[in-house]
Formats: sequence, C-alpha cells, structure tokens
Amino acid sequence: MLFIISLSLALAMDALAVSVGIGLSNPKLKFSRAVLPPLMFGIFQMLMPILGYFLSFYAKGKIGFEKYDHWIAFFLLVF
Repeated sequence: MLFIISLSLALAMDALAVSVGIGLSNPKLKFSRAVLPPLMFGIFQMLMPILGYFLSFYAKGKIGFEKYDHWIAFFLLVF
C-alpha cells in the first residue's frame, strides 16, 4: 500500500508543476481556466492504467502472448 501511495504521489507531481507554472505565468487567470489542466491530467492519469489493463486482456487473446511478450515489452520501452 505504501508503494501505491508513493507512486500516485510521484505521478501527480507533473500535474502540480503544470498547474503552478500556469498560475505563475498568468496571475489574472480565471478559476475555470486554471482548473482545466490539472483536471485533464487527473482524468488521463486515471484512464490510462484502466485502458492498459483492458487492452492487455484483448492483446493476450489475439497474440500468442507468451511467445512475444518480452519482445513487445522491449520495443515499447525502446520506443
């Protein structure tokens, strides 16, 4: 549980940096415009693991995953 909490905090740091940068660059920014970037970060960071989870089940059924899984991981990491 500690690992999951620390990982989620680390992933949230980019949204924090963007939010602070936007706020500092334009102090007269409306609240509705200031909330949009962190909200979009949060939505996408929530959806990407869910999408990856379901796509992995789809790919496992379509590909002989045990034969090629290490090569797929290698090329994804290189890309």
